[in-house]
Amino acid sequence: MLLGPESGFTRLTRCLLDFIELASADGSVAYAEAEYSESRGRQAAAVWTGGGLVTGPLLLGPHEVFHPSSAPISVALRALGVRGDPRYDPFLVVGLHRHRRTSDWLDVRTDNGA
Repeated sequence: MLLGPESGFTRLTRCLLDFIELASADGSVAYAEAEYSESRGRQAAAVWTGGGLVTGPLLLGPHEVFHPSSAPISVALRALGVRGDPRYDPFLVVGLHRHRRTSDWLDVRTDNGA
């Protein structure tokens, strides 16, 4: 159910899923995907703890109404323990809004000398 289009995940592979399950044996791990073009897009997220799925998979499709507090990524972040000012959704609290493209994350890694 976690692999394939019915899950909402388009990039999650068997190899990555196996890694997430293994990594979550020692703590919680979230996996999220988001694709947006202008104001239309989709989100999918899930959380694993102890090697098993505990939240999700959650999906917000391109034609569904977006509510930040109930968006899949926000729900997954709260499942990881992210808390903060209730006026802001967890996506903003952890700073994900600063890096909306994969290339932005790569630039941060390079800027930090990684």
